[in-house]
Amino acid sequence: MAMDKAGFSEMKELREQFAAFDLCADKRAAAIFGYLLAKEEANAEPADTDVYDKVCAVLELYEEGSYGDVTDAADKVFSMIYKWLNNQEGLDKEVLKEKFANCLPPVDG
Repeated sequence: MAMDKAGFSEMKELREQFAAFDLCADKRAAAIFGYLLAKEEANAEPADTDVYDKVCAVLELYEEGSYGDVTDAADKVFSMIYKWLNNQEGLDKEVLKEKFANCLPPVDG
């Protein structure tokens, strides 16, 4: 399931980010650690250049042939840009949603 939701480089980055989970005594401690990490990331201010770097990473992976087909890469790029714009203050969220309606992959349930 994880490989279906993330590209190779993203999986590598996540493995490095979660390396400290190996120090957890049990699954419950790892879950608590993951929860606290997610909570911290959710409250962090996103950097404007962060989305640019992520888009560049997807494009580089696609160019190398490591990402999949062009549709997967385009879906990932548009999703990242949409999420970034959706977090910006002062933008009309309904207009944004309407403009991106045909550019985003379908969302399950």
